[in-house]
Formats: sequence, C-alpha cells, structure tokens
Amino acid sequence: MAATRTHAQLFNSHGFAVMSAAEEYNMSYEDSVCETFKEVLAECESCGMRKPPILLKCRQLIKVGGHNSMRGDIWRVFLGISETKTRTNFDYKGNVAELGERLNKCGLTESTCDANIRRISALLDGQYLPLSEEDIKWLRNARQIMLDIGRTFPTHRLYIGETKEKISLLRVLMMYAKFNTSVGYCQGMAYIAALLLMHMTNEEDVFWSILTIFDSEKYLARFYDRKLSRMQTCGGIFSLLLKDRQTKLAQHLDSLSIHPLMYITSWFMCLFTTLPCWDTVLTICDLIFLEGYQRLFCGALAILEVCSGMSYT
Repeated sequence: MAATRTHAQLFNSHGFAVMSAAEEYNMSYEDSVCETFKEVLAECESCGMRKPPILLKCRQLIKVGGHNSMRGDIWRVFLGISETKTRTNFDYKGNVAELGERLNKCGLTESTCDANIRRISALLDGQYLPLSEEDIKWLRNARQIMLDIGRTFPTHRLYIGETKEKISLLRVLMMYAKFNTSVGYCQGMAYIAALLLMHMTNEEDVFWSILTIFDSEKYLARFYDRKLSRMQTCGGIFSLLLKDRQTKLAQHLDSLSIHPLMYITSWFMCLFTTLPCWDTVLTICDLIFLEGYQRLFCGALAILEVCSGMSYT
C-alpha cells in the first residue's frame, strides 16, 4: 500500500499513520474501473438499484476493486441519499446554524477540545445556569459525542488534532441526535460517520448517509436503541449460521464461553471499522451499502473462516 509523508508523519494510502513506508501496489487499472463504475451508477440512478443485472454489475466491480477515489459517489448512490433527503422534512443547514447559536449561549464552541468537555461537565453539575431536562439531555449527548470523536481513528490524518473534519463530525452527529430524539447518540455511530467523512467531501451528504444507515430497516435501524433489540436478534441468527458453516470453530468458541455477541457487536455496530485491514473493511462496506445488513453476516463469517484453519485443542 502506498505511503505519503505529511508534516513529517508517514501515512498510508487510506490516510492512517504508519511507522514505515509500505509496499506500493499497482492501481494502474483504477481509471478504467472508475469510468465503468460511473456508467453503472448512471444506470442505477435512472433505472433503480433493485434490478438484478445492475446489482450483479456492481458486485463484479466491487470485487475488481480500484474504485477508492470515487467511493463517496458510489456510496451516495448505493444508499439512495437523494431519496432520503426528498422524503425527510429536516433543514440541515438551518439546524446547524441553530446548533452554533446554542453552543455559543452555553459558552461552548464547535470544537471537541478538552475545554469544551470540561465546561459541559461544569454545566451539568449546575455551576452556571439552571437546566431543563431537555438541556441536560442535549448536553450529555454533546459531551459523549465530543469524547468519542477524540478517540475515533486518532491515527488518521483527518482526525489528528483539531481539524475541520472533527468539527463536521460533531455537527453531523449532533444533527442526527436532534433528528432522532428517541435514539439520540450511541457509541459506534462516530466510527461510521468518520468513515463516510473520509470519502465524502460534502458534510451534509454525510448526515443524510448516516440518517439512511441508522434509520432504514435495510441497514441498521433498531441496532442502537436502548435494548439493542435488533443487535440481539442478529446475534442469535449469527450463532446459528456459525454452527452451520464453521461447526468446529463454533464448538471451540462455545467451550470457552465466547458468545458471538461478545465480538460481532462492535463489528456490526461500527461496520467492521475497528478492524485493521482497511481494504477489507471498505469492501465489506461497499457490499453492505449496496445490499443491506445481511452482508454483515457474510463479512463476519468470512473473517472467522480465516480462523477455521487453526488447530483447536
């Protein structure tokens, strides 16, 4: 993987800090792949994503790879954010402006710095102003989001120090918490939003993308509710799949009292972004955004299949 040097720091081609230059890989075919993908995306937008021939073309192109430079455009189409935006009554820019005003009234800035977090803690302790229940909920969400942003991809060049991407991440997560008050903010959301910001230059597109992912039954709706209800259901389904596909591995993990929810919860709720092999992560995300949450099971089974050749005693 190619590595570049920025501000005396070495980063790989995905933007993560590395200790030394990795091997360069040949992506000379990327231009031709991207041109083909553009044609297929145009077909997707005109004919819809559900037609089997179009889905097959997309799967084939994902398998070929070499489309990283246009992943943001691909994900926008796969997720159908234009449709989400059309049918949803939410003024993103207007609400972002209101967020800035509200932060200012509380003596806060659009920043994830420690000073902001300390002031929010002081506000919640009642050191400055009397707070309503709604104020308390809003401040708790803001503090948790700021804390999580600080530990989300801390070695990625977009999120080292106080960057505009961190501010965008704060905005989109605060806006989602405002839009869906029943869910608010849940740990794991920051990883997905940060992933999208790596590939989408338009902040508002990221908001509509996470809204689609978190609220659509095709993707992760009800994964983040208080009871993690759908996550619990998926854990049971995956347990059965593992016993069927990797019986020996399932028995070994069961003998160690390792239930699937102990490892797939972070995989599913963060879309595998906690894993180190970023090429694999992005390919899994391509397939999830194209076809839906069922690909979570495929990704998890594929990862565990790599472990199936190990010796269990």
